Amino acid sequence: MAQQAAAAPNAQADVVTKALDLLASLPIKGRAPKTGYDRALFG
Repeated sequence: MAQQAAAAPNAQADVVTKALDLLASLPIKGRAPKTGYDRALFG
């Protein structure tokens, strides 16, 4: 059982690393245009 518990953090770290790599590959397009949106109008 000790081996399974030790393997779980490594597997989780691999998943986190892969997720961060995928997020880093997404393009950042900048700010959205100002369209006069007023959040108060939508609650």
